[in-house]
Amino acid sequence: MPYLHLDLPGSYPVEVKRELATRLCKLYADVMETQPWRPNVGIAELGKDNLYHLSPDGLEPITMVMVEFRRGRLAPPNPSGPKSDFALQPRELKP
Repeated sequence: MPYLHLDLPGSYPVEVKRELATRLCKLYADVMETQPWRPNVGIAELGKDNLYHLSPDGLEPITMVMVEFRRGRLAPPNPSGPKSDFALQPRELKP
């Protein structure tokens, strides 16, 4: 089974996390051309001030998403296409 893992820079209501997990499963299924029930989603809330990226303007909080594919699976047809953005940057997760 594919595994989607998110590291979040804060704590969020369970409803927000459940909606995000649902959206990610549907997005994964759409991109990978499979069923939405296949991926498992793990959400780790690291808390405020625990996850950063160094940008030209200094440190900024981020959300990290990792996706594991099983051996033998081809890469997604267009992993950086416009479809991949909508679920990975929801307003509800902005720090």
